[in-house]
Amino acid sequence: MTIAGWTVYRYWLALKPSWRVGGETLTCRQGLIIEAQGKGGAVGYGEAAPLIGLSDESLGAVAEQAAALCKELKGRPVPEAAADLTGALRDWLGGD
Repeated sequence: MTIAGWTVYRYWLALKPSWRVGGETLTCRQGLIIEAQGKGGAVGYGEAAPLIGLSDESLGAVAEQAAALCKELKGRPVPEAAADLTGALRDWLGGD
């Protein structure tokens, strides 16, 4: 599959009851859903949702990284082995 485009959706979900994580009390969960569109109609989804109190990155930083990655990977073919969870996707993304 060759990546034809991307759509990044931001979500916000209320938590009832709240969660206590890493010394923080969370009343909502925020993150990104990333949709990759392939040439020929293939679609894939991923999520990026840093957890306040545990993650070193903010949601804003993750959104910036996702936008840069989407721009960089548009038009590139995805390795067939990427779906096998054998490390091919990580290698393709440069280990990040």
